Amino acid sequence: MNRALASITCVLWLSGCPRTPVADVTNTDATSERADVVRAEGGVDGSNVDSGVPVDVEEWPCRMLPAEVPNEPRFRVDGGGCGSGCSMMSELEPSSIYEEGDLLEFTVGVSVLRARIGQRNLTSLGQFYEVGDSLLPPFSPSNHASVTYGVRADGGPYALAVAAYDRARSEYLSQLHEVDRTTGRSCVRYGERFMYGRGTLNGIREPARLSNGYAWMAYADNTSLADIRYLRDGESVPRDLTNCRCVVEFAGGDDVAWWRTENQETGATALWAFTERDGATRVRFAPALPNIVTRISIDPTNGHRLSLNLAQRGSLCPQRMDIALATLEELDAGQPPRRITDDDASQTISAVRGRWIVYTDYSADTLTPNGCPNDPHARIDIVRHDLDT
Repeated sequence: MNRALASITCVLWLSGCPRTPVADVTNTDATSERADVVRAEGGVDGSNVDSGVPVDVEEWPCRMLPAEVPNEPRFRVDGGGCGSGCSMMSELEPSSIYEEGDLLEFTVGVSVLRARIGQRNLTSLGQFYEVGDSLLPPFSPSNHASVTYGVRADGGPYALAVAAYDRARSEYLSQLHEVDRTTGRSCVRYGERFMYGRGTLNGIREPARLSNGYAWMAYADNTSLADIRYLRDGESVPRDLTNCRCVVEFAGGDDVAWWRTENQETGATALWAFTERDGATRVRFAPALPNIVTRISIDPTNGHRLSLNLAQRGSLCPQRMDIALATLEELDAGQPPRRITDDDASQTISAVRGRWIVYTDYSADTLTPNGCPNDPHARIDIVRHDLDT
C-alpha cells in the first residue's frame, strides 16, 4: 500500500477535479543536459540549493527506539466510519504508510503506529513525541523532535526522517535515521543543519528506499517546491538529482526514483526518472500545454510502473482528469501513458499494485461530476479495475 492509496482512504474529499478526454501526447526522452530546460522552466536562477550544513554523523551515537505500547484507534466523534468491510485505524491522514505482509506501519503527526490487517488493535513506538525525542533529545524543555516521514523496504532496514529546532542556536536539524528492524537500533545515516528562517522544519521529506540507496525531496527554504537528492549506500555525501526548486511530487521504488516538475509561471509539467543502474536523470514524459501530468503513484511491487493523471491546466484546478498507466520501458520507447479511463466524469487519485489499479471516480456524482476538489459532491466511488481483464 502506498501513499496514494492512503490518500484515498483518508482524504477522499480531495479527489475530484473537472475532467473530459485529453489527447495523448508523445514522450520526451532527453539526456541529462535537459536539466537546463527544467531550470529555466522552474522560473528560478539555477543557483545551487542552499541545503544547510551537513551533520557529522559521528557526533550522534546510535540509539534504541522505544518499545511498542498499545494505542487505541482514533475514531470520528460523529460516529462515522469507512463503510462495510473495512476498519478505520485513524481519523488523521498519515504522512507515510507502508505494508509488508499483513503488517501496516504509518506515521500520524509525530507518532509511528503499527497494525495488523484485519485487526483493530494498534501499537505505537512509544508515546507522543517519544520516538523523535529518543533519537534527537529536545534542545530545551520546550522543544521536541518530531518524526516527519518513514520508509521501509521489504526484508531490509527502514528509515525515519526526524526534525527538531535548536532554539539556542537558532537552527533546524533534519536527519535520516536508519533502523535495524530486528533490534530497533537506530543510527544517523545523513543529516543537515539549517539556519532559522532559511530552512524548514522538515528539511528531508518523503524519503524513498531504492535498491542501493535513499532518495528524498529536499526543501531548502520556506516554499512548497523542492529538489531531489540521492544518497547511495556506503557514501556520505548525497547527489543532487535536480537543481531547479520545481519538484512538486516524488515517489521511488526498486532502482528508480520518479518525480514531477511544474513551472510555477506557465503551468507546464514533466515526469522525470532517475535509475540507479545508469545513474541517468532525464525527462520521460512531457506533455505540451494545455495538457499536464499530475498525481503520480508507483506500484509497490514494481518500481518501474506507475499510475498517474492526464489532465488539462485549469485556472482553479486541473481539468478533464483521466487515470493512466505507464512503465519506464514504455516511456523510454516513446509510448505515451495508457489510459484506464476516458469519460466525462472526474477520476483522480489512483494506486496501482500488480494486476489491480484503484481510483476515485465521480461518475455517479449527480451534483458536480466535473467539479474541483473543494466543490460539494453527491457521491465519490472507489473503483477497483482489473488490468488483466
